[in-house]
Amino acid sequence: DRMLASIDYPVQDLMIIDNKPDGWEPAKPESVQRIFHIQLPQNLGVAGSWNLAIKCSPFAPSWLIVNDDVMFEPGALETMAGSLRSDALQFMDVQPKWAAFAIGEDVVQKVGLFTELMHPGYFEDNDYERRAGAHDVELENIPAKVHHDNSSTLESGFDILNYKTFKANQATYEARAAAEILTGGEWDLATRRDLSWD
Repeated sequence: DRMLASIDYPVQDLMIIDNKPDGWEPAKPESVQRIFHIQLPQNLGVAGSWNLAIKCSPFAPSWLIVNDDVMFEPGALETMAGSLRSDALQFMDVQPKWAAFAIGEDVVQKVGLFTELMHPGYFEDNDYERRAGAHDVELENIPAKVHHDNSSTLESGFDILNYKTFKANQATYEARAAAEILTGGEWDLATRRDLSWD
């Protein structure tokens, strides 16, 4: 709710991927034109959720993706909106940097989607950054301040599962990096657009 309350700049479409439906309904901020609250029966994981957002809006020139536990400082969204590029991965001023970032359509067309081999989280961002680098995609830091509660995954009370997930995803990431695998999956933005019935 505090992330929604911190939106102080016009947003055309706000998509909330809700991996843990518990009856919560988002209150649409006045500055948001349309809100889509997608409640899932199972947790798609970080990469699956990010990919779903991209797939659900395939004609967007870029996607601003943020964790649910962030809060925008006043003016941050306006700064980010004025800086958006279709050919770059852009990070807002937050740690970790993948808690709030923008990805352009040219990046998705070059690099593809995030690999869903790493579930529910950890290393999907490292893998994407490695793949983006192999495609000479520019990484850009934007001075748009965001506050973050560190890691909701780490503080969720699942220590043993977090450890298992972290180690398994680390091994998957290292194997993909060693084999120089640059694909993320089979879905392709250009094909989706070209074969659209929308």
